[in-house]
Amino acid sequence: CILLIGSLLQMQSIRKQQTIDYGYDTGSILSARMGLMDGDYPTSEARKLFFDRLVRELRTHADFEAVALTNRFRMVFSGSGPVEIEGREYKEKGDRPNANFEQVTPDYFAVTNQRLLEGRGFQDDDLDAKLPVAIVNEAFARKHFGADSALGRRFRALDFNSRQPGPWRTVVGVVNTVRMQPPFNLPNVDETGFYVPFYSVATGPMAPEPLASQFATVVVKPRGSLRPETFANPLRSAVAKVDPNLPLYFVGTPRVQIQGFVVQNRIIGVMVTIFGLVAVVLASVGIYGVTSFSVSQRTQAFGV
Repeated sequence: CILLIGSLLQMQSIRKQQTIDYGYDTGSILSARMGLMDGDYPTSEARKLFFDRLVRELRTHADFEAVALTNRFRMVFSGSGPVEIEGREYKEKGDRPNANFEQVTPDYFAVTNQRLLEGRGFQDDDLDAKLPVAIVNEAFARKHFGADSALGRRFRALDFNSRQPGPWRTVVGVVNTVRMQPPFNLPNVDETGFYVPFYSVATGPMAPEPLASQFATVVVKPRGSLRPETFANPLRSAVAKVDPNLPLYFVGTPRVQIQGFVVQNRIIGVMVTIFGLVAVVLASVGIYGVTSFSVSQRTQAFGV
């Protein structure tokens, strides 16, 4: 019975994972992961040059309405860490709230159809060396600033391990809230989140120069009404124009990527359900056998 109840709870969790509202249409855009190895791109400057060329190439492509880069892994999750709001005191380590974060290029919100509720979006010249800025989601603004405007307010994000603080970031925009967490709960992390320019360090000390990571996810919003999967080859061709030797992997819609994360739980749930049913059958047979033996021993007493 314990196995069966556990399996039913597991299947209920899987069902809820499949019905999570991510706040945007996860089946209408196409994403792909890419990694720039040290042999071809030994420096951050070389990687930034490639990313800039790629974005320019994709922006001129007739098949894509909007393109962007993000550090979000397979469009499933990015990261989270503690933040400090300017003007507030934090005496204990656990007093600092956690928030989700993501590094994105300026057109990211056009790809995901996120509405700009207040302020402005990112610009190509938004660099930490000039002025550290951030865009927060509606949940972040409501939680930390209440009914007051979030524009012009400042906060900083701490490195999760070393707890070293990053630069004070000025909020320049507020967008509607979309899910930034993976399809499972993270301890002490809610739906609040913030976005920083793609070449910024989201948490911890500021880099002296624009920092381009080795890995990135490219996301595109196709034109027309065709399925996004049909634009996989045009996306590969556009990337090949910039670097013919760079492969793309995890190509698909965010909906497919998310399902890939929950399929293991589905397999485990089915297996546990089978084990639970077998256990119930064995227990039923055992109870029947014990009851039958007890009754057979008391047949004479029943007769009397």
